Amino acid sequence: MTENFSEISDITFSRSGKIAYVTTQIDYCYSWEEDCETDKRVTSVVQSYLFETSNLSILKESEPIKSGSTLDPIFHPLEEKMHTKSKTNGNFISWEKDSDGDGFLDIVDLCPNTSIDSSVNEDGCGGEQLDDDDDGIANELDLCPNTTAGVSADENGCSTQQVDSDYDGICNENAPSSGPENCSGKDECPDSATGVSIDQDGCSWVQQDSDGDGVSNGDDLCDYTEIIGDADENGCDRKQRDSDGDSINDYYDNCSSTSNGDLTDEAGCSDIQVDSDNDAICDRDAQSSGPSNCTGTDTCPNTGANEPVDSNGCSWDQKDEDNDGVFNGNDACPGTAKPDGSPDGCSSWQRDSDEDGIVDAIDECAKTPSDEFSNQVGCSDSQGQGSLASDGDDSSVTKWALVGGIILVVLLLGGFLLRRDEVKNVDQKTSTEYPEYATRGTMREGREWIEYPAGSGSFFYRNPSTGQWVKNE
Repeated sequence: MTENFSEISDITFSRSGKIAYVTTQIDYCYSWEEDCETDKRVTSVVQSYLFETSNLSILKESEPIKSGSTLDPIFHPLEEKMHTKSKTNGNFISWEKDSDGDGFLDIVDLCPNTSIDSSVNEDGCGGEQLDDDDDGIANELDLCPNTTAGVSADENGCSTQQVDSDYDGICNENAPSSGPENCSGKDECPDSATGVSIDQDGCSWVQQDSDGDGVSNGDDLCDYTEIIGDADENGCDRKQRDSDGDSINDYYDNCSSTSNGDLTDEAGCSDIQVDSDNDAICDRDAQSSGPSNCTGTDTCPNTGANEPVDSNGCSWDQKDEDNDGVFNGNDACPGTAKPDGSPDGCSSWQRDSDEDGIVDAIDECAKTPSDEFSNQVGCSDSQGQGSLASDGDDSSVTKWALVGGIILVVLLLGGFLLRRDEVKNVDQKTSTEYPEYATRGTMREGREWIEYPAGSGSFFYRNPSTGQWVKNE
């Protein structure tokens, strides 16, 4: 009986002996009392206490349990659960002894002294009682649980193969122990061949990377690689590899895509790579002169095969000698004096669209029928201007002839006087050097102008009627 008149009905100790499970009856009612149910007359709790030296402390207390009589607790062998029954009821539950609390009754437990925190097998054995790989080291202490049967193991249960797989004396990375042969270090090359020399990292020469290019010696086709980070899968950098096979290594090769078999110069360039049209004039972006030593700069890179070219690499077909914006090869009128932007290179002074014998520039009747004759202004009879007068009007013809004669006399007289003045002026001035007739100037304000000689300050314009150069006074 406790101080508060509660009654302890059962005390059970844990397997460790440090915990006591106490069943306490805390209340009771009699059947004649009001509200006293027969199967709930007794109220009990179960408490667990921890023994620490001389001190006793409560760990946990259950919820109140109501029953018809005093409780009889039954604890799980692992002390995980507790079952209760009323002592006055029949069908008492028998708790067979399990001394080590591993869940196997003593009468069937092949290992009766298993540690309380060990997992057990179907025989009730666990921890230090098991040695699955038969290496003499219990499972719970064995750092290498799958040692081959019959192979020597160290005090940690590890064989040489489990800690040094290539038997080179250098321990595998993360090896749990040094094994019976006491390996050391950390093996960077765990697959070294047996019997070969190794370095302190466990690597043979074949596995090492002597030039630090990231490719092991056994796979490295290029020793002593210089450019760090540039090596390919064969361990070769730009100074060592020749990607286009022209015998000039990439680092020194100015033309990296030379076709197989093409002859190259010392810069690794073939003729076609520096002179694409093979006219002996170097392309504008040529990296060298090629084996045939091209020269200059090609302003016409698409010259046809075997066409003669000038120093700029241009053939006659690629030039525009009359500066009309149309290349010679496409120019239907190569001597255009007054270009007007026509796509065929002909100006209106050279083109006769209706083929009436009168150029378009002075043809007053376009599209003259091909079977009709036109007059001096390009007009036929059907166009209303076939002649200057009708055949029956003799007086009109006479009149026009007279007018024409008078005009002719005036022109001759004027020409004579003008020529006389020009001769006089020549005598009074120093002689003037005139540009050649074929010399081309530039169009400005409707006239063709030229400074001649260049830089002299003397300017000439072309007379549109005679085509001759006239000095601008």
